[in-house]
Amino acid sequence: METGGEGTKYLLRELNKLKKDVLIVSSCPSHVGLLDSQTGIVGSGGSIQHIKVDEVNAYASKQSISEQLKAIKVPDIALFSAGPVGKCLIVELMSLWPNHTRLIDTGNFFNHFEDVMATK
Repeated sequence: METGGEGTKYLLRELNKLKKDVLIVSSCPSHVGLLDSQTGIVGSGGSIQHIKVDEVNAYASKQSISEQLKAIKVPDIALFSAGPVGKCLIVELMSLWPNHTRLIDTGNFFNHFEDVMATK
């Protein structure tokens, strides 16, 4: 299945290989289903958690998001599609989860991916 640009294909390919516990930090909870529909993570023993951030000015909720991140099961991979606050949170989490979690700022990955899947 064609799923968009090379970055999108690469990320999906890597997630398909890993089948681990994933965290998505984004503005839309439907990103969980979208990612699982293309990777099968949940059906293969992994999990996908989601922390919702505001679509606009998410930085205003940085403290609340940070507290939520500290309270969840530590994931193997964390995908941030949260604008500038995502970059700040990644820096914080590097010391909190130094050897366990891959922290990836996906930029507009989910918005792009939704657009590509909507045209299918």
